[in-house]
Formats: sequence, C-alpha cells, structure tokens
Amino acid sequence: MNALEPANPARALAAFRRRLDGFFGDPRTAGLVRDAAEDGPSSRLHQRFVRLASGPAGQAFTLRKSLALRDGRVVAVTGDATPLGADDDVRVVTTTTSVLDSGRMRVETSVLVFEKDVRS
Repeated sequence: MNALEPANPARALAAFRRRLDGFFGDPRTAGLVRDAAEDGPSSRLHQRFVRLASGPAGQAFTLRKSLALRDGRVVAVTGDATPLGADDDVRVVTTTTSVLDSGRMRVETSVLVFEKDVRS
C-alpha cells in the first residue's frame, strides 16, 4: 500500500458514496446541474478512464455524475439524484490541477463517478 492509499479502500468508497448520494439528493443541487459538454473536461477524463481499462475486459462504464471545484467551491455539476449502485460497480476518477504564481495558488479538481453499464 502506498502512503496516499486509504487504509481501508472499501470504507473510504462507502463514505464517499454516502456523501455523493447526499449531495445529489439535496434539492438545492438540482439548480446547479447542467448538461455535460461532449468536448469538455469531463469527456476528456472519460476517455482517459476508458484507456486505463480499470475494469475487467468487456465491462463498460458510463459517466453518472461529475463535479468540478475551483478553490474548493463547486462550479459545475452533472448527474441526478439517483443513488449509485453497488461498490463493485462504481469507479471514481479524480484529477487535481494546481496553479501557483507569485500572487496566489489556485486549485481545480474534477471528480468523475462512473457506474458499470448494466448492458455489459
């Protein structure tokens, strides 16, 4: 296990899923949701996820929910209030970019949540 890996990944995923389901289930979130742009960052990260082949051969995953945060504030959301499926059917991909200059540091984080396609 590397130093950045949680001691108990199953517990970390369960806690993450509870928080994400709670966030997307909140009626205030509906006002933030927008359609994902096909050529936007989420689409590029989806392509990267597919290239990583994180699941067994033949499994297809679909982007279910995504968040974009800038300096810790939610700036874009896609998805709906439908709860995620079983842990084994969920993959979470995060990418964080930091820009540091003489004036300040800015951080942008993308969180993509994929779920196994039931047709696969």
